[in-house]
Amino acid sequence: GLQPPRVLIDLGSARDGRFPETPGLREVTIIGTEGAAQGALEDIYKDCQFLCGDDAEECHFVGVVVLAGRLDTIGTPLIALAGKREISSFRPWVGTSGMPPAPPPQSVFSPALWSPYPDYAPGYRIESWDTTLRSLTLAMRDPSGEVHRLTGEQCDGAHDGELSSLSCSGFALLIAEGRPLLFSYPDYNLPAAEVVASFTQAGEAYHLVRYGAKAQTVFGLVTRGPEGWRALFRPKDYALLC
Repeated sequence: GLQPPRVLIDLGSARDGRFPETPGLREVTIIGTEGAAQGALEDIYKDCQFLCGDDAEECHFVGVVVLAGRLDTIGTPLIALAGKREISSFRPWVGTSGMPPAPPPQSVFSPALWSPYPDYAPGYRIESWDTTLRSLTLAMRDPSGEVHRLTGEQCDGAHDGELSSLSCSGFALLIAEGRPLLFSYPDYNLPAAEVVASFTQAGEAYHLVRYGAKAQTVFGLVTRGPEGWRALFRPKDYALLC
């Protein structure tokens, strides 16, 4: 309580040895589970770990942000936005729990808004949905045109307004109007594609989303603009496992 709180933010891999450029990070907006607050970049340091014993040291840069105000006003810090942002209408997402109502059928395969594998962009389509049995069948068409099907059992989730989050045995989905926006099927982690909170910035509504990727959980933003849905995620870009 003698000093203002500090938040650590991940600035990415240090593999190329170049120190991160910080003009756009001198002011930072931190968004957490309960709200948002402004902060100022105080310092940057390099953090290194030996993932495989004495070999293969992996390093990344970390920014130290001095938060304006008390930490408990924002809850648990989740993401950092460069610059001073005016955040309004913040609310933790309280969806109606249980398997959401069956969405309208889709005839086309739609790519996910974001994938941790940018060079691999399959299309997704929900083919069957049973709220009584809490199951669904998801079809996935890979870039070669081959179609694979996954059956999810013991599905549960929440829905609020235009978005529904669904977690089944082995995978998770974020859905809008019957279209899978995000698909989580990770290794070394639990699947997740769920909204944590919603807020407005510069007149645009954003949803803060928790996504389960390989060996890491990523928090990002999903928003719907005039051109449709889009997602903004920035996963760790350095090794986490040996």
